[in-house]
Amino acid sequence: MSISVVMTTYNGENKLLTQLTTLRDQTRKADEVLIFDDCSTDKSVAIIQNFIYENHLYEWTLIENADNKGARKNFAAGINTARGDLIFLCDQDDEWKPEKIETMASVLEERDEISLLVSDYDVRYEKNADRIRRLLSKQYGKERIEKAELNGLTFEPIRPRFTFAFKKEMISLFNSIRTEEDELERVLWDIALLRGSLYILNEKLVTHVRYADHMTKADHLLRNSRIEEVRYRRILAERLLNNLEGIENRAWLEEYIKVAQMREDAISRKSLKDLFALSKTKEYMPRSVSWMADLFSAFRS
Repeated sequence: MSISVVMTTYNGENKLLTQLTTLRDQTRKADEVLIFDDCSTDKSVAIIQNFIYENHLYEWTLIENADNKGARKNFAAGINTARGDLIFLCDQDDEWKPEKIETMASVLEERDEISLLVSDYDVRYEKNADRIRRLLSKQYGKERIEKAELNGLTFEPIRPRFTFAFKKEMISLFNSIRTEEDELERVLWDIALLRGSLYILNEKLVTHVRYADHMTKADHLLRNSRIEEVRYRRILAERLLNNLEGIENRAWLEEYIKVAQMREDAISRKSLKDLFALSKTKEYMPRSVSWMADLFSAFRS
């Protein structure tokens, strides 16, 4: 199977070279590497151009956007341009282990039942970078390769996009579900999970580097932000239910939507009774303590 790597860049002049080098040095080379630069104002474009030229990387292509699209649209454009049978997603500031492409591609080629494969990863913090506990990659299951089971925990992506590799057949499904407001990785994850074709490879094949200039969202426990977050999850779940074929457990998804509506209503009304009642629906929430976060956010403006 042919392999495409889709990478997006924006003002990454101080981070790019390491990632570019680890892409170049893969034990199995990609058939194409597509780099979409989103109107960088620093030296990113020149760094990429020089790297491609100096290393004679004829299968690499730099695409400079005419207008700034933002990461979501930029990645979406990238995967729709890719020609490979297998597509890997790549950020500008991480480090791939040399065997990443070879290892993940071999699994996807051998296992017809897998449409999306995600790996584990390490985290390295540069000086003054925020340490975020949720970034830690915990092993899923006991086997080297585990099928992701549908539940409240897994309905939220538990691996970031730089661990993703998927088959080209996913793109048409992605385009049929996604809107411009959706995160690419969430839609790909949910489609594969609901269709029973999402698998987790318990090998750390990427080092995610946190830099001091990485921004961390801090308002997710404010009342209005929490309502918007829960509402978005419900609306996306409804869209998946109504438009995605091959869902393995429609009853679970229907119940998830009901619980999400209950959460939204309880937070909006600041109803202590309903918020405490939601503690009995933990199996439809991303964490066992999510109902407590709903309770806490209901009284924060």
